[in-house]
Amino acid sequence: EEALKRKFLVPYSYYPIIYNATEDEENSFKYFSKRMAACFKNGVCIDPDKCYKLRRSQLRVISMAEAKNVHLGDIVDAVKSKDHFVVYCGDGMLFDNDENAEIRHIQSVINFLTKKNLKASQFTAKENMDERMELVNAFNKGRISTLVAIRCLDEGINIPSIKSAVILSSNDDYREFVQRRGRILRLFEGKEKADIYDILILPSYETQGMALIELRRFYEYARLSLNWDTELKAILDAYLKQYDFTYDDIAVYDYDDMEVPEDE
Repeated sequence: EEALKRKFLVPYSYYPIIYNATEDEENSFKYFSKRMAACFKNGVCIDPDKCYKLRRSQLRVISMAEAKNVHLGDIVDAVKSKDHFVVYCGDGMLFDNDENAEIRHIQSVINFLTKKNLKASQFTAKENMDERMELVNAFNKGRISTLVAIRCLDEGINIPSIKSAVILSSNDDYREFVQRRGRILRLFEGKEKADIYDILILPSYETQGMALIELRRFYEYARLSLNWDTELKAILDAYLKQYDFTYDDIAVYDYDDMEVPEDE
């Protein structure tokens, strides 16, 4: 927030693209929630490793939601600037009709973008640092239009020419929110703003835990965006009412409590 005020980052517009969770996805989410609850005794986690793995599985239900694959064409079509954009994928597998087999989500997305005549390349831990730097250079110069990643773009990589980002997969990690947004908003010659397209999966009222995860990210990205007051606040207010949430429920942190007192 401070960096935006000081113009150390470019301003941005936030576009949440919302789809409904399927009944199977909600049931899977609830299943992992019950198993996670069994990891606690008297309010203390007695099996943190198991709880962590179950949490990852729970979040993967959202990351790999069916709607993200079914509506990928509509999602890509919504991106206004496709000459310098990144796509964050899930780390799971899905069935590919063309290959008649299960493939990684990231490969499925690259295959789709290639069919759309977009010059896309994956950016993962499989590429060594020299290869990554070559990709970054090609992307900054426009020889590659799209970088597709899972988490590798979150830390230690500076790609200031990014104009748009599509978040197909995200979790409930505040640090990830901050890193991704900061990565997208870096200053670059001729870059006046950036666009963030975030794919949210919202469930029925009975699966409020899933809604809480998605609406937290909605609020964190939306509250500093150019279109917060004109568009997004009203949309978020409607969803909060739908799920009986308050802003306190979806605030990742108490920002006032995070203020560091000045050294006197």
